[in-house]
Order: sequence, then structure tokens, then C-alpha cells
Amino acid sequence: MTAPSLTAHPSPDHLRLAMEAGHMGIWELSPADGQCRWSRNTPAIVGWPRDQLPTDAQDLLNRLHPDDRAQVRRNLFRLLRGDEDLTCTELRIVLPDESVRWFEVRGHLVEDTEGNPLAAGTFHDISARKEGEQGRQISEERLRLALFASGVGTWELDLESGISHCSAETMEIMGICNEPRSGPWEEFLPDHREDRRAMKARIEEAFREDIGYSMQYRVELPGGELRWIQAKGQVLPATATRPRRLVGTVMDISEARRSRNELETQARLFSRQARILEQTQRVAKVGGFEWDGRTGTGYWTDEMYRLRGVDPDTFDPSRDDFWIGFGARERVAIRQALSWTGGNAEPEALLLPMEQQPEGNPRWVNMVIQSLGEHDDGDGETDEQRSASYHGAITDVTERDGEVELLKRVAHLVSTETGTAFLQAVTRDLAEVFEADEAFVARTLAGSEGPGIRLRTLTRWTRSGRHDPVEYPVEGTPCGAVVRGEVLLMASGARERYPDGVVVADRPADAYAGAPLVDSRGEVMGLIGILSATPVEIPEFASSMLRIFAARTSAELERMETAEALAQKELELNQSQKMESIGKLAGGIAHDFNNILTVINGSAELALADLNDPEGIRQSLADIHRSGRRAADLTRHLLAFARKQVLTPSVVDPGEVLEGARVLLDRLLGDTVNVSTRFNHGDTRIQVDPTQLERVLMNLALNARDAMPDGGSLTFETSVVELRTEARAHEHIQPPGHYLRITVTDTGVGIPAEIQSRIFEPFFSTKPVGTGTGLGLSSVYGIVRQSGGFVSVTSVPGEGSSFRIDLPCSDRGKPIERTQARAKHGWAVLLIEEDEEDGRRTKGFLEEHGLHVIPARGVLEARRILDHPGLAIRLVVTDRLAEGQIHLGLRDPGSPPVLLLADPGTADPASGVGHLPPHRFDILYRPFPPEQLASRVFHMAEARMAGNR
Repeated sequence: MTAPSLTAHPSPDHLRLAMEAGHMGIWELSPADGQCRWSRNTPAIVGWPRDQLPTDAQDLLNRLHPDDRAQVRRNLFRLLRGDEDLTCTELRIVLPDESVRWFEVRGHLVEDTEGNPLAAGTFHDISARKEGEQGRQISEERLRLALFASGVGTWELDLESGISHCSAETMEIMGICNEPRSGPWEEFLPDHREDRRAMKARIEEAFREDIGYSMQYRVELPGGELRWIQAKGQVLPATATRPRRLVGTVMDISEARRSRNELETQARLFSRQARILEQTQRVAKVGGFEWDGRTGTGYWTDEMYRLRGVDPDTFDPSRDDFWIGFGARERVAIRQALSWTGGNAEPEALLLPMEQQPEGNPRWVNMVIQSLGEHDDGDGETDEQRSASYHGAITDVTERDGEVELLKRVAHLVSTETGTAFLQAVTRDLAEVFEADEAFVARTLAGSEGPGIRLRTLTRWTRSGRHDPVEYPVEGTPCGAVVRGEVLLMASGARERYPDGVVVADRPADAYAGAPLVDSRGEVMGLIGILSATPVEIPEFASSMLRIFAARTSAELERMETAEALAQKELELNQSQKMESIGKLAGGIAHDFNNILTVINGSAELALADLNDPEGIRQSLADIHRSGRRAADLTRHLLAFARKQVLTPSVVDPGEVLEGARVLLDRLLGDTVNVSTRFNHGDTRIQVDPTQLERVLMNLALNARDAMPDGGSLTFETSVVELRTEARAHEHIQPPGHYLRITVTDTGVGIPAEIQSRIFEPFFSTKPVGTGTGLGLSSVYGIVRQSGGFVSVTSVPGEGSSFRIDLPCSDRGKPIERTQARAKHGWAVLLIEEDEEDGRRTKGFLEEHGLHVIPARGVLEARRILDHPGLAIRLVVTDRLAEGQIHLGLRDPGSPPVLLLADPGTADPASGVGHLPPHRFDILYRPFPPEQLASRVFHMAEARMAGNR
């Protein structure tokens, strides 16, 4: 259907023609029938033939871009209802070729000539403008990405409003946030006080003068880090659409400044190194050279010119004779060395004669030279004179041959010799350096001071041999000046200057040199010197060697005296400690055993006196038995001191042991110490010797009492801890597991940190001599370690100490009944005993308690029994730990656990086993009652069954 033309012109003809000439079309939409009408130029503007123009509103909507239809429908609806005009609506039309064009549409609701409502308006093509806007947006986005990639942020300041607009990059560089912000320009000034004032002044100057600025300033980031920023700005004049403004960029230059500072530091270091190198070359008489075969250019260092004896202002090594001063034979040797050092070969060293210019003075030089390869000139051939490149150095060694050998000997001397041998060697070498008749080392005598100082020679070397020590006063001798701290060098005239000097007058000496021996406190303790009957030269090398010998001799002399004094002190201390310890130990043992023997002997005499009195004999035997028990207890205490005591462990409640010990402690500690207990272990049990645990607690309590002379608090606390990883406890590694922890805390004087690592050592005590044996904490340590536990201490001087004892938790909380039914399960005990009699007795003990015991004569037989498929070995009982561990797979989780029967006094019977749980390995010390052996076997067997389940 062909769309009809407009029924009426809304404007004069010239207006219509003007609109058509401006590519602006007119449209009408009737609300009554929804018909659309278009101006005659619509096909030319839109690109549709007239017979394809939309005829109604729905047809028009169908021609729009899908994303614009909903918005246009709403706008037309509001327009036709008269709610609002259609103002500046931008929409897209899809053409038949599927291309898209942009149009700007405006419209109003009016009345036609008959008074009916009519929607009418204009439209024109804005596709070109849209493409330009999109291009500008793309360009701006590319610019933004480029600035972002280069770490540049942008900002703009409206000079009329004072509002500054900062990009997200700017805010991130300034360390504020990562999104764009706007606000008064003062808010964006740096927070660094000095830079803030300077920045504000520069911006205000740019306002006034219409100029740009560039400035570096600092901002402080939240973490305290300083960031350096480079800011640039330029004032732009006002335009028709934009006010006068200041625009610019910011850039993080922190890394650049750091790099620049590093470069400056490197430059200063390089300059200093170059200066040091130049000075070193001058002192060492070493000159460097290089020849560049590609350019035919030679380079010499400053020292090389001096060694050759030529003027650097007139001599050019590139133009003149590079090897001036060397004869024909030497030049052949140099060329030969260059041929040897081609490629990757090591540099070649040559000792050559050289004539120093201009007089031709003969010198000996050590040359080190290396070829840098050859360069092709382009014609396939090489010219040795022009193309070979090399570098090297020349050292003047004319006066060094003897010095070098001496230095080698001195280096060996100071690094290997000690004591008297060192003193003898150092005097010999010193005399050789000075070509002197005598060299000596002397020590100041104790008690001599001021003018009355006297010296005693420790060693003297002369051409006729060594001499006995002599003593002499220093007053009026050159040695007097030296012992006052002066290095004295007299090449001649010593006799005239010191006519009465003992050192000089009694010996034919005209030359003297001496240096003081100074100890680590800065005090003079002697001197080292030389004498010569004739004048001597004292070159710089000789005086330097004198100072070197003096420093090394001082250190060696102080070391010798310190070592001698230390050895004497150690000898005296060891002897004193041994005698004190042995005396106390022997006295205590004698006292205790005398008491025991008194009871035993007295009871025996009473029994023998009246053999017809059974009741009296019974009483005497009971007294003898009790005394024997006391003797056994005393033996255990002695073994505890040696960490070899026979423990009788049993499953106990630590709270009961603590409460039992508290009754004794209340009487022992008195009223000045407040004892308290806190139990947090529940029903956890431990397997220890309760008597020895009480002894541990008593020793710790007595130590705490001594640390609180004015009274204080003593707390015993229990808890259960689980270590998931290994921990260090004093000198041992505490393995993971569950432990019952007993903490003993006092409010005493504390233990200094420097001695905390030694408090468990035998005989170590901080108490005055006669008030402590140093055995209390050592016994604590031995008992805890032999019980499978660990002990450590934490202390703060002035606040108190806390001892922590960790003992493994026991899984034997309930006694296991002895019954013949145990054997009905079909398991057995493998017994390996070295002594046949002990084996029969142990086998009998176990069989009495209903256990099936299989004896083995050795490890090989035991291995066969364990491997037998018809035997269920639940436990291995042995007295051969080493073999049992190696051959019976103690560390194999599938192998039976091992119960070791150990003799008392065995040094660390569990050595080599490492950290194993109680159900895998345990120790039972002889002698033991049969019930204890059977109970231990049942416990370990049941524990293994529980673990398998």
C-alpha cells in the first residue's frame, strides 16, 4: 500500500522547501486510525522507496531496531494521550539491506483543519554525528587505556568553580581509592606538609600567570610508605562551551627515583672505586694496558706512564711505540705469550727486564697479558699489528724479590705458629727485615709503673744465637718511649741520643726500632724491637712489617697469658667442685648407711641374744627388713642422681600424689609460702614411680622456697595437653602425643636467662657455697626423663619461675584381671632371655598367670617363630634390646610390641629406640615381683588388640 501524502502543509512553502533542502522530513500520525503520513523527501532521507514507507504505527515500530521499540512505543503513547511532547528522541531504523541508520525525532500533538487530534513532527538523519561520537568515544577510550597502561592519571580543575575532577587512575596513584572523584581542588593536594604548601603555591601561580607547571611531590600511603608523584598542568583559556580551566596529568615516579638514586649511588661508588684503583696502582706500582685491534688504539693507565718513564701529554700509545723500554728479545716473548693465550686460555705471566725512560734505568717487571682474539678486516686476512686485541698489567718488582719471599714466610708464620715458637720466629724474621744484629720481644714486669717500669725479654735473636732472658729498666732508654705508646724508628744515632741506656749502651747499637705491644684494653704490655751496631735503612716496607709484627705479637702474647690463666682457674675450680661434691655426697651416704646399719646390727644382736623368743626374733627381723627397704630407697636416690635408678612405675592419679606431697610441703615450707593446687586433668592417669614423683615435687618446692626468702605463692597445676607437632623441651625433642602436664609456679626472684640452660646440670647451683649441692634439679631432670617425660623452665627475673613437667598419659587406667581365660584366645608371648636360668624363671612367672610362653634361644629362632603362620605372637619379652630392635622390626607397626627387661644402672637402656608410644615399647627394671611382670604383659597385649580394632 502506498502511503498518502500530507493533507495539509504545516508551514508556508518556503519553510517546507527549506526543511527539505536541509534533509529534514515531516511525519504525521492519526490517533483515530493509526495511519502514518510522510513528507515528499522522506524516501531520500530514509532510503526507502515511497511504496515501502510505513503506513501505520505498528508497521513503523516493526522497522525500528529491536532495542529501541519499547522506548518509542512508550513515548508515542504518552504523546497521543497528550501527556508530553516527543522531544529529541534518538532511534535506529533497520533498512531492507539490514543496515542501521540513526534519526532524531521530535513531535507534538496538534489539530488538523477539521479539529481532529493529530501527532506531527520532524525527523532528520544523525548517523554521521553518531559515527563521529562513537569514533570520539573509541579515541577517548584508547587514550584512557594508553594513559592507564603507562601509569598516567588525568585531572581537570574548573578555575571558575574551584572544582577538580580526577580520573580513577589519578586517585589510585595518589593512594586514595580506585574510582574517579570530584571536589574542591584543595582536597587533592598532597598530605606531605612541605610538598602541600609548595604544590598549592605552584597552582595559584599558574592561575595568576596563565602558565603551566611541573612539580614532583610526595604522598604518604596508608601503610606509611612514601610515594613520589610527577604532576604537570597547563591553563586552558575559556571557550564558548568550556570555562577557563587547568588540566594535567600525574605519574608515579617512585621506581624511577629509586632507580635514579641507585644509579647515582653506583656512579659515586664507581668513581670512588676508580679513585681507589688509581691510588692502589700507584702504591703497588702496577700499570694497566689494552690494545684494541679493531681500531688500532692503545690505552694506558696513569701508573703505566710513570712506570715507562714517559710524559702522558706528549706520548700517545696508539701512535708511538706501545712496547717502549722492551728489547727485541722481550718483544718476541710477549708475542709468543699472546699466541699462547688465544681463545679461552688463562693469562700468561712473564718476568722481563725493562729500560725506564728517559735515561734507560734498568727495572724488572712482572707482566700479565692475555689475548682478546683477532678481528677480520674484511679481506679474509688478519694483520697482527692492527687486528690482535689484548690487555694486561705490568708490576715493578725490582725491589720486591726478597720482600715477596719474606711475606710468604710471614704469612705462614702468623697463620700456623703459636706460643714460644711464634715469638722465636717473629724475632728472626724482624731482624731479617731490618738487616739488624738483634731482635727481641719484652714484657713489662708486674708491679713496675711510671719511671720505674722494668722489662723482661721473652725471646732474643742475635746473629750468634739465642740468649737467656734479661731484665732492665726502661728509664733513659729508647724502650722508655715505646712503652709509653710511641713507635720509635732510629736509623742511626741511638747511642748519642741515649748514652746511658741499658739496651743501647751495653750492646753495640747505633740503630734502634721499636713498637709497643698493646692488649685488647688498650694498655701497653711490652714491646718488640731491633738493634743494629751500624746505621740501617728503614724503608716503608720495614716500618710496616714492624707494625704488623707488633699487632700479631700483642694478640699472641695476650692469648698465651689468657690461656695459661684460664687453665689454672679451670684446674682449681674442677678440683674444688670435685672435693666439695664428693665430700657432701660421701658424708650424706655415710650418715644414712650408718643409721641403717645401726638398726640392722642392733636387731641382729637382739635376735641372737635370745633365740628362744620367737616374737622378739620376728620383731628384729621386721626391723632388719625395714632397714633393708631404706637401704634400697637410698640406692634408688643415688641412681636417680646418676639417672640410673631402678624405678617402680605404676598407674597413678597425679592429683593424689600432689595432695599427698602437699601435706608434707605445708609443714616443710612454713607459713610464709602459700601453697595452692588446681587440678584440670579429669580421670587421666600416668605411669610413674609415685615415690620418685613426690621427690620431684619436693625438690621443686624447696627450690621455690629458697627463691622466695620473704614469702610468696607456690602453685601446682595439672592439665592434659596434646602436641600435634614436635616441640623442644630443654635439650630434647618432645614428640607429638597426649601428655599430663604438671606446672609448678612460684613468685620468687626468677632465673637469669643466661643460666637457664644450665640449671639441670649436676653440681650447678646459684646458691652460696655451703648452702646448695646442685643436685636437686639434676635429680628432677633424671627422674622425669627416665619416666619417659620432659621438663622445661620459663622464668622472668623479678617475677618468678614456672617449671613444666610433661608425662605421657597412660592407657592403663584399669587393672587387668589375671585369668586362665587369657590363653583361650590363642595368643602367645615370645620370650628371648640371654641367661637360661633367668629365662626359666620368667617363663614360670608368666605361665603361673595363664599365659602361653614360647621361648627362643636367639634372634634367628625368634624370627622363625614370628614368621610361623600358625602362631599368634601378641608380645615379645626380651633382655636383648639392640638385637630385638634390629631384627624383630620394632618400628614396624604390624610387628608385636616389645617389653624390655633391663638391669638397674644400665646407661640409657632405650638408646636407639627413639620416641615410641607405651603400647609399642616399654621397660621393666629388675628386680620385679611376678604380679608386676604379668600385669605389664597383659596391659601391652590388650593395648595392641585395642589398636588393631
